[in-house]
Amino acid sequence: CELFHVLLFGIICTPFSSKMSLSQSFQHNQFYQGAISLNIWLLIVFGWKQDKFAEKVEKPMHIIIITLTFLLAGIPLAFQNYGPACGGCRITTIRAKCSDTDVENMLCKLRGNERVGAVVAKIRGSFLVLVLVFSTVTMVWVYLHVKRQEKRNKQYV
Repeated sequence: CELFHVLLFGIICTPFSSKMSLSQSFQHNQFYQGAISLNIWLLIVFGWKQDKFAEKVEKPMHIIIITLTFLLAGIPLAFQNYGPACGGCRITTIRAKCSDTDVENMLCKLRGNERVGAVVAKIRGSFLVLVLVFSTVTMVWVYLHVKRQEKRNKQYV
């Protein structure tokens, strides 16, 4: 995988791409799911206007999301952890038969670092759970807020 492909892959892939596993598609879009939840939460529950959101939150939010995506794509790249996986790339350690006669029929590591792959997978999983919980809590909060408001407005009908 080349650098441009890996970094671009991390930013623009959609969950509908046939070249990505389900976990990869979640990882690439989870940050913007959290951003949409934050936007709806601030607009509906706290009464922000879209202009205020754009002025105070939108630019830093995009910078954080793009930076995290580049880091999550770039760290494995720096340790040569990307390898082929069904038409795409995935974080893996490439192994092949050892050329040393002392360790025949054993697999030797050609490229990659298992620890880096494990750490990045845990970070991605943590972000996924964090965004899932945040989005769920904020959407329940929005639902309850709207339901309460509709109840109050019934008296005026």
